[in-house]
Amino acid sequence: MSQQTNNNDVDRAVPAPNTNLNRVTAQFPLPPFLLTTLQGISFARAPGTILHPDALAASALPSIAEVAYTHNPHPHTEQEPGTRPASPASPSSPSSPAIPATPATAATAATAAAEPPVVLFRRDPLIPTPLQQSRDHKCPHCLWSFASAWELRRHLLSIHGIAPETPEPNVRKHKCPVENCARSFDWLPELTRHRLSAHNLEPPPPTEEEIAKQKEREEELKEWVAGRGERREAAIRRLEAKGIFTCRLDNCRKSFSSEKGRAHHEKMARDGRGIKGHRKK
Repeated sequence: MSQQTNNNDVDRAVPAPNTNLNRVTAQFPLPPFLLTTLQGISFARAPGTILHPDALAASALPSIAEVAYTHNPHPHTEQEPGTRPASPASPSSPSSPAIPATPATAATAATAAAEPPVVLFRRDPLIPTPLQQSRDHKCPHCLWSFASAWELRRHLLSIHGIAPETPEPNVRKHKCPVENCARSFDWLPELTRHRLSAHNLEPPPPTEEEIAKQKEREEELKEWVAGRGERREAAIRRLEAKGIFTCRLDNCRKSFSSEKGRAHHEKMARDGRGIKGHRKK
């Protein structure tokens, strides 16, 4: 009879696990991952256990702040009843537990720190590669070569301390005769327009040499314009052999002493820049 009574007392002292866990969570709300860990663990309300009223009053369970900063990344790992995870020194700076160093890891770290890294290939940056030695603009003081003259000048100044020579000014053939005017032009018609627009000066009268040359050209033009049943293209080629370059546009009989002058004349005529005989309609 007494043995049956003791068994009944034990049954009353050990309630269902879910009932105890519900009572704990009602008084101390726990995060979901800790509830998952505590599922299925039986706790007795006997003196000395974690769920005894005296233990609960003494805050045997961790606080919400401590649990939040001691999150277990593996919630499936079981913990012993009555234990709580260790909290870090400062809640604002959580840190992972340090891995104890073994003699083997210490020796490996010391060896890695003592040995320099292995370099498979190292090239001197001051020695140019074969490609850098085969470019057009070569340095006269070393083996370097460059793709442009500007890169060579920069190399001479930065490496050898040699300033590049000042290039000669671009002196054109036809310079403006007006005092204190530094303009010059490649073509005489450009100079004529400049004199008229900038200085309000009419073009100077032609010299005797220019008059004689113009007459000679006119005679040649008459010869091929009258023609002897000759096509215009053939006549133009025949005059070019004599150094006379005639305009190849229709209704123009101007001639030039160079092919460059004729090309410039034809370009200005196509652009409609007011060439006599080629005015834009």
